[in-house]
This record gives sequence, structure tokens and C-alpha cells, in this order.
Amino acid sequence: MFDLDKDQWQELKPVLEAAAHASASDRAGVLERALAHNPHLLECAQQMLQQYDTATQRFDSFGGGGPAHPTGFDSASQAGVAIGQHVAHYRVLRKLGEGGMGIVYLAEDE
Repeated sequence: MFDLDKDQWQELKPVLEAAAHASASDRAGVLERALAHNPHLLECAQQMLQQYDTATQRFDSFGGGGPAHPTGFDSASQAGVAIGQHVAHYRVLRKLGEGGMGIVYLAEDE
């Protein structure tokens, strides 16, 4: 769907995280400031955020609230999460395992 190489994804990931946490009215500016030099990345970011918003709305329609972070954008998952730490409304209980795609934790929904 998105034609990105590893370097492009590494450039795009922090921009997406910042834009996802920005208010809806600030998102376009966040993307434009960071990606004006690369129209392809700008278009990919806009499409990804639109899909994220659609998915979040679907979660919200079930009353569960949307995900705390877009999948793959959470920099905390890259650095590791401390046992007992709160991530959104979850308390991390323990690490279950890790592999090439990431780390899996057991958490309690508080």
C-alpha cells in the first residue's frame, strides 16, 4: 500500500507520532513543516493518519476508546517499558517475550 524503504520509514515514524498526538487542527502544519521537502512522504503520512483516524473512530464506536498510540508509532515500545509503568490506562505487569517485531507485555486495564 505504501511504497517506503527502511530509511523513509525511519524518517516518517517520528513525524507520524508527533502528528498523531497533535490536535486535528495542528496536524497539517506538523506534517507540512517536517515533510515539505518530500511530497511522497507527505502524501503517505496524510493517508496513514486518515486510516488511523478511521480505525480510532471504529474503536470509539464500541465504547472502548481508541488506541493510545497508532500502531508502531509509540517510541516507548522501542526503548522498553518499565514494570509497573502506566501506558495510557494500562499498568504494565510483566514482560511476556520479544522477537523481531517487538516486545509483548502483560498489562492490566485500570
